[in-house]
Amino acid sequence: MKPFLFLLFVINSFAVVAQEGFNGKISWKIERGKETIFRDIYVKGDSVKVEEWSKLTAKNKSIIILDLKHSVANILSGERKTYLVVNANNEPIENIEFTFKTEEADSLLGLEITKWIVHAYNLSRISNYWFSASEFSFYKKMLQLLPELNFLEKQFLQLPLSEGVMPIKAEYSNINNVQVTIMEVIKIERTDLPIEMFRIPKGYKAF
Repeated sequence: MKPFLFLLFVINSFAVVAQEGFNGKISWKIERGKETIFRDIYVKGDSVKVEEWSKLTAKNKSIIILDLKHSVANILSGERKTYLVVNANNEPIENIEFTFKTEEADSLLGLEITKWIVHAYNLSRISNYWFSASEFSFYKKMLQLLPELNFLEKQFLQLPLSEGVMPIKAEYSNINNVQVTIMEVIKIERTDLPIEMFRIPKGYKAF
């Protein structure tokens, strides 16, 4: 099969699988050099809540509540009991010039996986993504609303396969083949979360 036709086949296949949306909690571990970040993502329809922390900031988590339908992010400060409303950032993302190829991969966390090897030749970086299309159509919209993204997330948004999929694992190395960042889902819980979890807590004031 020609590469372009294969790409269309993969995208269409992923789109069919991803029609039903995910509801529940996804836990990530993100390693950047010596720093380890933990991220919990809670999803209910078009509502998403992101909590992020490190071992040093476990008592002061970064919390963002997203409304994917209206493209609005609420950044919460638990210390100050305030929240900041941020609309979608329409500024262009740094252009990443890349080539890619696909490989078959084993399943991860019980999900069918497709592996992409991406060479960002203008930045001398090689990345690997292990994609799943199982219900994760919220993921791209979520990234487009987050105020800060790492390189793997910025590059993901420019991939032709980014619609309706989520990397279960991703990593990139520099020109010396030294691993710089690795992101990995460590747990997936499918459950119906209470809508109150995605509302601004009582007592919080607009910043």
